[in-house]
Amino acid sequence: MNRAFDCDETGLLSPRIDQARCLGDAGCVEVCPYDVLVLRPLQADGYAALPESTRFLLSLSGGLQAATAAPERCRACGLCIAVCSQQAIFLHERREPDVDAAGE
Repeated sequence: MNRAFDCDETGLLSPRIDQARCLGDAGCVEVCPYDVLVLRPLQADGYAALPESTRFLLSLSGGLQAATAAPERCRACGLCIAVCSQQAIFLHERREPDVDAAGE
């Protein structure tokens, strides 16, 4: 589901970042009108798992990658997908967390 459209309700879909592709150029963060995405430094284990070419390019750009900080705000407008030069962003259906019946 990689086309731009706007849901009537927030939180039905949210972006998922493919770390093997994301080069942290921040276009998706800047274009998101709902402040869903942020740039964050990679953890050492995540960095080691990336392809060598991605590690090299990230080292040139400061080692930051896009991350979904507030998935509940996403309206699936697709702007982040449209600006991602690496095609590293995909929308996926959010699942509501299970409600603990004892905690109600």
